[in-house]
Amino acid sequence: MQTMTTPQQRSTEGLATVSLVAGIAQFCVLLPATITAIVTGHMARRRIRRSQGTLDGDGQAVAGLTLGYLGLVFQALVIASIAVLAVSTGGTAVERVGANLPPALFAAEVQQDASNHRLATPRNAEAVARVVEHNALYESGRLADGTPIAGATQAQLERNHWRVQFGETSAPECVTIPAGLNDQPVVTTCPC
Repeated sequence: MQTMTTPQQRSTEGLATVSLVAGIAQFCVLLPATITAIVTGHMARRRIRRSQGTLDGDGQAVAGLTLGYLGLVFQALVIASIAVLAVSTGGTAVERVGANLPPALFAAEVQQDASNHRLATPRNAEAVARVVEHNALYESGRLADGTPIAGATQAQLERNHWRVQFGETSAPECVTIPAGLNDQPVVTTCPC
């Protein structure tokens, strides 16, 4: 009589599946999924090798590892690119953000402050000072003659015809604080 041996059924290592799923999920979850894909991929491959043929899933583990390492390289390149961009543009983050604030918004805030304090005109050094004090991003502004807006006196503002420049010298914007509370500020895309 001949005895038949049934082949032993192999099960898939669960960590191999986790590695593959995490490798795919890293496009949504980024670094946590990347680390999970790499760590579980290595753990799954080790368990599969030690199982003496009872565990399957090496292909899934390798796919998870590959996706994990590719994602890690991609994320490192993105972070390096952002760092290079931040360093190459120069200035602090506050200066770069402040340079992008619309000058008309500054003038509108000065008008609103003047109205709130029942002033007849927004052309008032105290109104300008309060707006700059309230929003430090406006401190990057300079009067037409280069005087910093922070701490500018009534005489300095008048001498500069109420013109304030924001932005870097390569793309400056100049706003003229209007005389009336309801007048539109004049904004030009050139130095004051």
